[in-house]
Amino acid sequence: MSKWPCSRFLLLLASLLVISGTRTSLANDRHEVIKANHGVVDTDDGRCSRIGRDVLKEGGHAVDAAVAAALCLGVVSPVSSGIGGGAFILNMYAQNASLKAGVVLSIAVPGETSGLHKAWKQYGKLPWRRLVRPATHLAHSGFKISPYLHMQMRASESSTMADKGLRDLFTSEGSLLQIGDTCYNKQLAKALRSLSVGLSYGHLYVQQKRQKEKEKQKQMDNKKSKGNENGNDKKKIHPVIVASKEEYQSKVQNSSTK
Repeated sequence: MSKWPCSRFLLLLASLLVISGTRTSLANDRHEVIKANHGVVDTDDGRCSRIGRDVLKEGGHAVDAAVAAALCLGVVSPVSSGIGGGAFILNMYAQNASLKAGVVLSIAVPGETSGLHKAWKQYGKLPWRRLVRPATHLAHSGFKISPYLHMQMRASESSTMADKGLRDLFTSEGSLLQIGDTCYNKQLAKALRSLSVGLSYGHLYVQQKRQKEKEKQKQMDNKKSKGNENGNDKKKIHPVIVASKEEYQSKVQNSSTK
C-alpha cells in the first residue's frame, strides 16, 4: 500500500476521535505508543479499531475506515454511539477541547447514519455494504460485554430493568450481563442489514419509485381526460331551430297536405 497523504491521516484520526468521543487521557493512562507507516485507527474499543484498520488494508479511504469503525461502536458501545443518534465528523474544536463543553459545538448533528453515508458518497472507495458488514456480524453473532459498557449498564440499571427492550438485550435471568458475557442484538443486526442494502441502492430505488408514480399519475390523468371527453359527448346540446307561431303552423299544414 502506498503512503497516505498527511491530510488523509489527519482526517481519519480527527473523524474517529470525534465520532467515538475518545478521551486522550485514557490513552495516556494506558501509556500506549502506536507506530504505523500508512495510517492509524483509534476508537473506544479495540474491536472497532481493528475493523477500521482492516478497511485501510483493503485500500479504503480514511472515511471508509471511519464509517466502519463508527458503526461498530454503535454495536459494542451503544451508550455513546449508534445509528439512531447524532454525530460529529469534523474536528470542529480546533485543538481546544474546552469548546465542546456548554456551547453549541457540543451538540451533535442529528442523523449519524445519513452523515456517514454522505461522507462515504463523497470520499469512500470501498462498497457501502462492505463497511456495514462487520458491525452487522457483531450484532448478529454476538459480542462480549466490555468493562466500559458494563460500567454504563450499572449506572443505568434501573432504567434498563424498566424497559423491556433493554432488559431483553442486557440482562439474563433478571440480572445484568457481566463483563465477558456475550450479548446478541438481533434487532440491530436486522436494521444494519436493511441499511446496508437500502443506502447502497437507495438512490436507485427512489428514482424507480418516482418514475412509477409518474407513470401511474399519467395513466390516471389519461383516464380522467377520456372520461371527460365521453361525458362531454353525452351532454352535448344540439342546436334547436326556433320559429314563429305562423311559420310553425304553415310548416305543419304543408307537411299534412303532402
